[in-house]
Amino acid sequence: LSAFGERMSRFLEAAARVLKPDGLLVMWYAYGKLEGWEELFYRFYESGYRVTKTWQVWSEFGQRRVALQTKAFLTSIVIVARPNAERVPLLRADDPQLEEAVRSSVKSSLDAVFGVYGLEQLQPALVTALADGFAAATRFRLIGYKPGGPTVFKELSNASLRAAVEAILEHLAQYAGAPAFSVGALEEVSRLYLFLLLAATPRDLRASYDFANRVAQTLRVPAAALNAVSLKGERGGAILLRRPSEISTNLKLGRAVAFALKLSELAERAGVRVAEEAVKETDRETVALACYLVALCWEKMGLSEEKRDLLVKVLGGRP
Repeated sequence: LSAFGERMSRFLEAAARVLKPDGLLVMWYAYGKLEGWEELFYRFYESGYRVTKTWQVWSEFGQRRVALQTKAFLTSIVIVARPNAERVPLLRADDPQLEEAVRSSVKSSLDAVFGVYGLEQLQPALVTALADGFAAATRFRLIGYKPGGPTVFKELSNASLRAAVEAILEHLAQYAGAPAFSVGALEEVSRLYLFLLLAATPRDLRASYDFANRVAQTLRVPAAALNAVSLKGERGGAILLRRPSEISTNLKLGRAVAFALKLSELAERAGVRVAEEAVKETDRETVALACYLVALCWEKMGLSEEKRDLLVKVLGGRP
């Protein structure tokens, strides 16, 4: 918890004292790191607020030199919160009510960003979707815990982050044209790598180490597994992911990548019809994951836009 967070709590508590009983607090907040969003919503939670609505807005233009140099996110969130609000009581953090609230918020968030900016803004869309997941956690409380304490919010935020990651991966399937893709069918390591690959920078596959570690812990993936899909990383710094082609084919994701790249070579060498036959002879799960990867991670797989379009058409044509 940061000094900024302490000041934010004092502000929120002061605002709650002057707001009318039916009053609402509206805040515009822009931040690019997961831990910043998580702490912000914890401060709302401990101050007695329930976040009722969030909206994504365009806040920093990519043409600005500062934005280009710092990879600033192009979306921010407008937060609407109600102080002294009643929260839904839960017996445990993994209650289906919380999961459904997170999934609904995440899907709405992704649709809002992609509807305006398209898949080119995938990275900021992921961050704002995760932030919406944390926002959903403020609407609940755990029976038997001290109201508003850090322990209860940690439990709720862990469950929210886990549900948000899975909801993001699932909902992106419709944008990838891979409705047969199943998150639940993936091993935990494949799930972790896929999410980090989506969040990483296109050129060097770089992601925040703290972000990667937090997601790994939430998905209950051992630290050794994180090392297996990354080259290096250090706390407070960055982590470099392995290239998709370097992921072991012992994993479902590794097999899907290998299949997609082999299919690309086959289409170029023998033609589209031969590639389509190869798709028909491959299991549905591998094809769906390969389509998902090509549609959303084509640049990170070393594919051109032309090859991406061809492969998506070939992979999406499986009966």
